[in-house]
Amino acid sequence: MNPRSLTKAEIADAIARCSLASPHTVPLLEAAYHGVITLAGLGRDRMPPLKQMERSRLPALIVLGDDCADGTDTGPAGWAALPRLLRWARLAVVHGAGGRVQDYREAVLTCLQVRKLVLVECGTAHLWAWHQAFAQAGVPTVNLVPSDGVHPVSSSRGTVH
Repeated sequence: MNPRSLTKAEIADAIARCSLASPHTVPLLEAAYHGVITLAGLGRDRMPPLKQMERSRLPALIVLGDDCADGTDTGPAGWAALPRLLRWARLAVVHGAGGRVQDYREAVLTCLQVRKLVLVECGTAHLWAWHQAFAQAGVPTVNLVPSDGVHPVSSSRGTVH
């Protein structure tokens, strides 16, 4: 299946929806909307649109969402595209701390510097496995860990992200 690029109107609609449901993603979407970066969200069984991203000549940021509150997160072993991403990435941000707007703003700024960034959204259960996957491939890695030690938190402890 070929990836489809979103129109500006579709990105603007996503920004509006995410500003309430997941405001931490808004900086990524705004950067893509304004043509600052090329942005791709990748599913576990999908290959990244690397050629399409290269053609844009913009810095590229790929997001992997492996922080499922329903427990279906897999860590790096569950991602078909991981070998490609390990060869492609110049930096990985392993974000295991829940959605914080400032972290995503910083990811955009970092992407502008390194040009090929993978942002892994994960829970603490798989944070170090993600770190090791990138580090063993020689990809510099920034790890963001939760201040309370656990992400996502269970509904009995607080809000589920």
